[in-house]
Amino acid sequence: MVERTVVCGGLQAPRGSPTDTLKLDVNASAGSPHKVNLHLGDLSRPMADNIPDVLTDMLEIAAYVYCADQFTKRGTELMTNMGADWRRKFRFRIPVRCPDVWGKDSVREALVETLGFLSEDEFSFDFRQATTSTGLQPYLGFSDPSAQAISPDEVILFSGGLDSLAGAVDELFGNNMKVALVSHQSSTTVASKQNGLVNTLRERLNGRQLFYVPVTINKGHEEAVTFTQRSRSLLFATLGLIVARMFRKNKLSFFENGIVSFNFPISEHILGARASRTTHPRVLANCSRLFSQLLSDNINLQNPYLWKTKSEVVQVLADRGCADLISQTLSCTRVREATKIRHHCGTCSHGSAF
Repeated sequence: MVERTVVCGGLQAPRGSPTDTLKLDVNASAGSPHKVNLHLGDLSRPMADNIPDVLTDMLEIAAYVYCADQFTKRGTELMTNMGADWRRKFRFRIPVRCPDVWGKDSVREALVETLGFLSEDEFSFDFRQATTSTGLQPYLGFSDPSAQAISPDEVILFSGGLDSLAGAVDELFGNNMKVALVSHQSSTTVASKQNGLVNTLRERLNGRQLFYVPVTINKGHEEAVTFTQRSRSLLFATLGLIVARMFRKNKLSFFENGIVSFNFPISEHILGARASRTTHPRVLANCSRLFSQLLSDNINLQNPYLWKTKSEVVQVLADRGCADLISQTLSCTRVREATKIRHHCGTCSHGSAF
């Protein structure tokens, strides 16, 4: 099992740390190899004022874990030694604004349980008192003028894939809801797809009902060493929670068909987290429990499409007059392999629908 020490936020590495200790810092200078880029677009400063420090901590923790996930190798796809190198052991040292909260056994256990089920890695955390009390402000982009003109009925995590598009279309056109869409833009290709779909939806809505929050999180300009990104769901959910709380909501939605959410193994060696657990019911329940403990409130992450098949999701788009948008979606996780002719690899249930 690969072991990795990850030191974050400018803290000193523990004495005797390995030479390959990974250093990550959201406050590092732009040219630093340790820099973690974290940018929330289209949010105004007043919207961030009611976000508690513990959620800013959660955002930074999720970003550090996400980057460490991408920059720590797993075993090869050949799965030698029964896949022994698939699992990794992470030891994080992270500064936080609310050490009393993060020091609670129940919070720490909820965090480790959530990440462990998502990734099948082992995690331990050493939280230290942060020297800064700055909240979300450094991460905010320009203010979207429509932000104060909408009070959304629902906050939806929008990946730009077919299922998340169907969910947004269902709520916007089918149920006439006001919606806030939250996107994690992991690459320019993904960002282009997401932005294009949102622009098209806005045109069809005449600019009403829709508020969009694109978020960029990555590590400097380096190429990741692994692309499984099993921890991404916690980051995505945290982003959605922050936007939901800005609008004083306690609920947010992932839209994913049940076949993908449960992600049944398609071959004998695709076991455990080898099959992504991005929207697995247990993941959503674990995140709900973690967030509820952090905020001492009842937070609910839901998947309204859990009992739908992919064909039923496609039918939603057809019924709402948006079938023409299907070709603009990007559901494939292998973004780096996409071409202008073929956007999906076609080797899983995501891409095989196209």
